[in-house]
Amino acid sequence: SLLAPEGYVAGDLEPTFQHCCQLGSVVAAQDRKCDEATSGTPVQGIPAEQQSVCLSTMQLCCVLSVRDIQCKEGKQAAERGLGCQSTKFEDSKYCCEACKLGMISGSMAMGCEFQEFSLGEMWDETYQTCCTSISSSTPPVTAPISPNTSFTTPASNKPQKTPQSNENICDLLKGELCAHICVPTGTSSYRCDCEPGFSLMADGKTCQQVKFQNRCESNNPCQQRCTDTGIAIECSCLTGFQLAADNKSCSDLDECALGLHDCGQDQTCQNEVGTFTCQDIPRPTQPPQRQTTQPDYDREPEDEHVNNNTISSRYQEDQCPFGYIFNSRTQLCQDVDECEADLHVCSTGEVCVNMPGGYRCSRAQPTTTSQPVRCQPGFQYSDVYHRCIDIDECSEQESPCDSNQVCENTMGSYLCQCKSGFQLDSITQACIDINECQVDLHNCLPSQRCDNTIGSFQCVRYTSCGTGYTLNAQTGLCEDNDECALHMCDHLGPGYKCRNTLGFFRCDKINTPGPSSTTETSTPCDSCSLSTPSITFRCPRGYYANAQRRCIDINECEKSGACKPNQVCINIPGGYICSNKMNCEPGFRLNEETNRCMDIDECVEQPGLCDHNCHNSWGSYRCTCRSGYTLYQDNRTCADINECEMFKDRRLCIGYCVNQPGSYSCQCPQGYRLGIDGASCQDIDECTSQNVCTGRNEVCLNMRGAYRCVSTACPPDYIKDSQHANRCKRITMSCREDDKECLQKPLTYTFHFITLVSNLTRSSGPLDLFMMRGPMWSSTNVQFDLRLDKVHTPPSVQAASLQSFRLEEADHNVANIRLLQPLIGPQDIYLQLFMKFFYNGIYGGTTISNIAIFVSQYEF
Repeated sequence: SLLAPEGYVAGDLEPTFQHCCQLGSVVAAQDRKCDEATSGTPVQGIPAEQQSVCLSTMQLCCVLSVRDIQCKEGKQAAERGLGCQSTKFEDSKYCCEACKLGMISGSMAMGCEFQEFSLGEMWDETYQTCCTSISSSTPPVTAPISPNTSFTTPASNKPQKTPQSNENICDLLKGELCAHICVPTGTSSYRCDCEPGFSLMADGKTCQQVKFQNRCESNNPCQQRCTDTGIAIECSCLTGFQLAADNKSCSDLDECALGLHDCGQDQTCQNEVGTFTCQDIPRPTQPPQRQTTQPDYDREPEDEHVNNNTISSRYQEDQCPFGYIFNSRTQLCQDVDECEADLHVCSTGEVCVNMPGGYRCSRAQPTTTSQPVRCQPGFQYSDVYHRCIDIDECSEQESPCDSNQVCENTMGSYLCQCKSGFQLDSITQACIDINECQVDLHNCLPSQRCDNTIGSFQCVRYTSCGTGYTLNAQTGLCEDNDECALHMCDHLGPGYKCRNTLGFFRCDKINTPGPSSTTETSTPCDSCSLSTPSITFRCPRGYYANAQRRCIDINECEKSGACKPNQVCINIPGGYICSNKMNCEPGFRLNEETNRCMDIDECVEQPGLCDHNCHNSWGSYRCTCRSGYTLYQDNRTCADINECEMFKDRRLCIGYCVNQPGSYSCQCPQGYRLGIDGASCQDIDECTSQNVCTGRNEVCLNMRGAYRCVSTACPPDYIKDSQHANRCKRITMSCREDDKECLQKPLTYTFHFITLVSNLTRSSGPLDLFMMRGPMWSSTNVQFDLRLDKVHTPPSVQAASLQSFRLEEADHNVANIRLLQPLIGPQDIYLQLFMKFFYNGIYGGTTISNIAIFVSQYEF
């Protein structure tokens, strides 16, 4: 028994909660089931009025303790690098996943605290604990790291979160720490290396390709083409050749033998070294005569699909081969259909089969009175070849696949394959766009942003390098422009020298004199001066002297009219430059200071430009839509996708599909509830509710989407059979021999009820509905008779008839009622099955089975 703590005071609930909670935790630690431990055993010392409170507290604390124990097992599985599916309990699995998320975030130094997002109380703590244990052991990178630099992880003060001694952090977070190679340097430390031909970048993780000498130029082992990938030398061959087994030399590819040629049916393929030629088959110069044209009874054409009976080479009107005629519109030689033009010499009993440039006579199939040949789905009968041939749905049907798919014909059918850049959605079975940027399938440089597009992606540079710099596409770095190499100071004359600086340049005057003094007071300055009665300070042209006797550059561009209206004024030391204004393309704007075209960020300058999402690109912008929407023809507006209409052939919902902005929802008719999958409809069993059918002798019968209150009341002169609830028997079973009316009255009535969904079909044939078995004695025979009593159905639904059913004798005195055709609901059908008994040929009585069939309104 359970004991209360000493010093317990009745009426004080806090000690009750504390003690009972401890008892529940003990039950969990003993690996006992919480329900068994709190199944009603009273806790000694607890007042009777608080027993229920104590047991509930024990139950709650026991469950919480069990969850905590299971969560710890999940964390330990994650820290040991085990799969989360290996855990036995659901809480263990979720905590394992949360811990792995935390370890990944910690290794990426992305922070372990959420501002608003929450995984849940238990999983937030697990995530932060695992994240902190990893992030605290990964030092931040503040300077370029050499390829030999190691990440040293200090030992954690929590032993249970440290990897096992036989594991390392590279295996624990495989593919998450380094771009190429992760090299463990201890139990909890690592460093990143790169493949040959690549070098480690400043972040200590990313690898970039290094410049290397093309080894194909110095030592080319290949016979034809050589490619140095930076890692290895790869040999390849020219068109028409194939790489030999030594992976160096090339051998001729026989296109004719491998069927890689495109010669027509009236041509033969002739292989040549590195290529092939198509040679026309010689044609007779005279029409075929009867004595020289033998009907071909046995050989069938090699290609069943005879089409494109034209010769693509250009001919003059009098140059077409025999069997062809010149088409003045297409300027091509077109095949003459001798069969249609009645130019053949086939006899009676033969069929003329047109061929490119000629024809052949084939023996006609004998006519019979048998039924036409029926082919399997995907095939059609050919009157020419007298057999079933495949239907090419891709060429004969207009758009059998949607716009994101390509059609691939197969024998007897066809396949819709997703185009490049799309993948199949397992739920809607539609081809949806692959976000290459999100799943890291792009090849954008570190200095570029990956923008997803429909079926592809594009790489956009993050920001401009700025004036005086140019992006190096290989390194991804902005490099300084050497303007001096463009002789930017030559217009100032030989007295100036160009000096390149980061992002700009300077034109320095060679031996530029400082302010000079002279006693001549009558000589004027070139531009301006500061003078006294005896001394004059003069500056070079383009400068002026300030009060401190220093030469200051004059900004000529501040004066109006320095350059022409279509020019831009650029000030330089001691002068200025007039440069013609740039004509910027749409999407760019002229920067007056630098005379360069700068990209316009339309998304920032024109709010609301796109209906949903606006993505700026170089010289333009792109609009995208949220999930469930598609971009309209104006490339700006987003139109809702009506999933219910677009995917109606895929039956998104079992019940009703209701389109919603950006999505859809499923609803069920009355009598059903929506399943947990959000798509199926589950029947509501109304009969489980109390007092549904309150009439005397009424029984509640549940059916799909509805219910019926059916009566088993006995007719007059009949009473309930105590042995069978659904049977009524005659009050008096005996009759006088001359009382024919009494003898004809049924001995018993039985009641049977069957529920069906609407339009129920079976591919294997009729559906067995009901079986009745009579006495098995050999001296007894039973005559069965099926009758239709009545049918209740709305006017819009076709009512069932007796022809919808068939009565079959399955065995001696055994009858079976079978459904021959689907029944459309809703409708109630009442059948009566009569059984007449004969004992040694003498009539012994009749029983009637009342069979009620209730067909629901829906097919589910």
